[in-house]
Amino acid sequence: MPYILEMCRAGMTIEYRKYYTGRYGIKGIPRRKKHKPTSEEQLRINFREALRKLTRKINHNFRPGDYHLVLSYEKDLRPDTWEDMTKDIQEFLKRLRRVCKKEGIVIRYIRVMERGKKGARHHHMVINEIPAKILRKCWKKGRIHINPLDDSGQYRQLAAYLLKFTDEAVRSGELKKRWEPSKGLKDPEITKKIISRRYYRDTVNVKKGYYLDKDSLQEYVDANGNRVFSYTIVKIRGDTS
Repeated sequence: MPYILEMCRAGMTIEYRKYYTGRYGIKGIPRRKKHKPTSEEQLRINFREALRKLTRKINHNFRPGDYHLVLSYEKDLRPDTWEDMTKDIQEFLKRLRRVCKKEGIVIRYIRVMERGKKGARHHHMVINEIPAKILRKCWKKGRIHINPLDDSGQYRQLAAYLLKFTDEAVRSGELKKRWEPSKGLKDPEITKKIISRRYYRDTVNVKKGYYLDKDSLQEYVDANGNRVFSYTIVKIRGDTS
């Protein structure tokens, strides 16, 4: 059967995915039976899809010099529940919006909550560059830690790091969402082509001015039992080609 070549441009990255889908077929080749994944397989599929979407979102909306911001709690101010943590971060964002509006600063962010098994509580945010004094002024529960994003433009490892904090809570039903974005974040550009070949090759095409992110190279089976081959190339900073 033909296969789909999907290309996603997100910031400095281009992600390629080759896969089959039952919506397309050719005469003489039977459709593949729909595969029903086990519960454990479905959990892995859900996490992989969440990682792909979050990576694309971060890559497309944030750039080197923006922040991975961590908001920590003083020990005696740690909240007990996810709901209390949500109230705290909403209060922080309310103050931050108020100050940034006066300064003419537009806020973009993706936030994730962390509840450590030993009692630690943190809010993680990928956020555009905002003066540290403003961030400190708006967070009144403890310290802040600012980690500037590196200059790679590929933040898949950061996305995986963030998702591990909410994975168990989402699996158990304690949380409905793994992460929360601000309004106004842009979606990456996605194009799809139907390739009229019976099989696709596990080949990697690296465009001039880009390099292959070897950690992104993977092959897996999707929820329908179809084989997927994917990889990401990253633009070399300073290359004008």
